[in-house]
Amino acid sequence: MGLIYLVRHGTTDWTLAGRLQGRTDIPLNSLGLEEAARLARYLAGRRIDRVFTSPLLRARQTAQVLGMAFGLTPEVHPDLQEMCFGSLEGLTRGELEAMIPGFRRRWQEDPYSLTFPGGESFAEVDDRVQSHLRELMGRGDVATVVVTHGQVIRSGVRLSLGLPGKRRHCFALSHGSLTLMEYAAGRLRLLSLNVSP
Repeated sequence: MGLIYLVRHGTTDWTLAGRLQGRTDIPLNSLGLEEAARLARYLAGRRIDRVFTSPLLRARQTAQVLGMAFGLTPEVHPDLQEMCFGSLEGLTRGELEAMIPGFRRRWQEDPYSLTFPGGESFAEVDDRVQSHLRELMGRGDVATVVVTHGQVIRSGVRLSLGLPGKRRHCFALSHGSLTLMEYAAGRLRLLSLNVSP
């Protein structure tokens, strides 16, 4: 049996402003750094074999704090990047709603119908997340921390529970939170969701 600790990176200034970050490389702010330190303290004493991280700065900064706590160097993996929202990155949900009427409703009720100009689809995110999860599960009895982003974790949880695509936004996922999954015999099981130390 293996464990996957899915960590959502800490808070940034864009988080507080309610802006879509996507692939825009925004650093953690002081709150985000404290959230990373709290996660490291929360996980202290547990067996952690590897730390993987998204290449984006906010995730790498979070992973660096966790890696130092366990004496591990975070391994960067491109499949863990946040969803690319293309030309809509940097906008708030309110600004998006003004540009694309009904955007908020579609985001909640039918996210797979959304198109992000120059960006990625939710189905594309699912594909790369599923690929990375298969890779992790192929490593056997390993405890792995994966520092990534909201849409990536939502895909992982949705896939592990077998939820339909329109249910990807049916749960909260805080910055600096931890979601734990275990795997055995090729199956994933969700143990805890959105734990904020």
